[in-house]
Amino acid sequence: MVTFINDILPIFSPYIRCMSNVQFASADGVEPGSLGDYDFVKRFHGRILARLKGVNEFGQSVPVMPPGRPLPPEKIALFEQWITEGMQEGVPVV
Repeated sequence: MVTFINDILPIFSPYIRCMSNVQFASADGVEPGSLGDYDFVKRFHGRILARLKGVNEFGQSVPVMPPGRPLPPEKIALFEQWITEGMQEGVPVV
């Protein structure tokens, strides 16, 4: 099972500092967050996936995240698998 802590966080970790002011619009307004924050990533998983792929749910191009270089397809696929499997947080492997 794919978990945030053991599988997704390591993908995002190199980008947390340079993307420290990620913001997404919601019904409550614009919400800043971090790719290192499980609750933020879980809440905005669809928008994050669209940015990872560079295409939104309407098939329109959107800026790719992370900036500068897209993630390899296998890392995007792992993020999609995490979503499909229910977005479990997981526990750190000691």
